[in-house]
Amino acid sequence: MSSNKYKKPLTLDSLDLKPSKILFAFVILIHLLALSVLSMNLEFHFVLVLFLIILIGVSLYFSLEQTSSIGFKRYISNIQFLKNMQYSLFCSDKQTYKAELKQNWFELPYLVILYFKIDGAKNKSIIILPDMLNKNALRQLKLHLRSLK
Repeated sequence: MSSNKYKKPLTLDSLDLKPSKILFAFVILIHLLALSVLSMNLEFHFVLVLFLIILIGVSLYFSLEQTSSIGFKRYISNIQFLKNMQYSLFCSDKQTYKAELKQNWFELPYLVILYFKIDGAKNKSIIILPDMLNKNALRQLKLHLRSLK
């Protein structure tokens, strides 16, 4: 009786992305550092300091909105693989976008950045950290990307 030791590779049909706590902490930390550096230099004019604090607050808001860390209305919650570098991106607000994966995606053991062209015009990058997917899904994503080279 022969048994096959190797399992058939699983196909990667879609990825369910969870909000990243690592990315959330990083964005908060960077903005807190900017505020602490600003508070060390109190020699500036009051209006300038106030403007810089508002600027840091606006930067924090848009950074968190882009990184999908705290559940803003529009972040990519699912990536569905279609064919020939074509994908469907599902937003948390139930909108769907047809997108094409660009060839300049970036991969490290702890990070994957995907660059998409949405509907032929708009560009979107998605940062995927290990806490956004389970280990198997992240491994399959990396294998899928390597097969596209």
